[in-house]
Amino acid sequence: MRERNRASEHGTIEIAGRYQEGLDGLAEFDYAWLMTWLHRLAEPGSDPPLRHVPFLLRGQWRPKGIFATRGPKRINPIGLSLI
Repeated sequence: MRERNRASEHGTIEIAGRYQEGLDGLAEFDYAWLMTWLHRLAEPGSDPPLRHVPFLLRGQWRPKGIFATRGPKRINPIGLSLI
């Protein structure tokens, strides 16, 4: 599998106006941690599988633990990304 240069990937984050002042000084850093609240969880009352293969990597990976992936069926709604 070829490794990608992730530093060249771009995305957009929308921050509510009331939080703009809290971003002052962030541009001085090379990276930041982005914490998100993910709205799509497993069906209420059901436990998602603890191991799966990410859909973009089917056939290339063996199953990984849910905490080592960005699986769509999460145990909790918290996301953490290094940006």
